[in-house]
Amino acid sequence: MGVFVGAMYEEYPLYGSEEQAKGNALALGSNLSAIANRVSYFFNLTGPSLVVNTMCSSSLTSLHLACQSIKSGGECELAIAGGVNLSIHPNKYLLLGQGNFASSNGRCQSFGKDGDGYVPVRV
Repeated sequence: MGVFVGAMYEEYPLYGSEEQAKGNALALGSNLSAIANRVSYFFNLTGPSLVVNTMCSSSLTSLHLACQSIKSGGECELAIAGGVNLSIHPNKYLLLGQGNFASSNGRCQSFGKDGDGYVPVRV
């Protein structure tokens, strides 16, 4: 069984930097590949185990790769596919605003004529 994950935004280390600036010795790493690898390890799965970051299409790309892996008949017979995109640090919103990726009116209108960006949900 393979594990295919779509993920982006690695902002945990920003919290470590903030703590270091306060004088607290805290180092936080971030490695997206650990998401799929921990699932594979926990369930003792031996098929492909990978994370893809293709920006907004990461989850869909992971699903596509999982289907290809099954369809090819050689890599795996079954697959787990999914995606994660956590909004954990204000830096993400600053980046989205500066790049004009965020909706100007705070409403998501995917494919709508007035749509000019998306609205991320903060957890």
